Amino acid sequence: MDIMVGLSCCKSVPATTFADEWENNKESLYKYIEVIHMGVKGVVILDDKPTRTLLTIKQNGHLKNYASTNKFGEYWKLLLPGDGYLISASRGWVPACLTIYLKC
Repeated sequence: MDIMVGLSCCKSVPATTFADEWENNKESLYKYIEVIHMGVKGVVILDDKPTRTLLTIKQNGHLKNYASTNKFGEYWKLLLPGDGYLISASRGWVPACLTIYLKC
């Protein structure tokens, strides 16, 4: 994932303004970095090999989030704090369910 942060309406700003802009915005950027790591992430492995699958995430009683693994079996999903379940289902396999609790 890439992000671009624009702090000015000008395409080219003088390098002398960078230090001031950093000081004015670093707390917001730190908070953003903290929030983007809130959620679940991991690897799904079947028969000792990473695999592609669909994950269903039921959180706070609502079935509302889906995440697919990449070719390495990795998944990630941003979630709000609270209780939930992570259900992995792949064709030909019995679904696996994991209870999760996310806190701030």
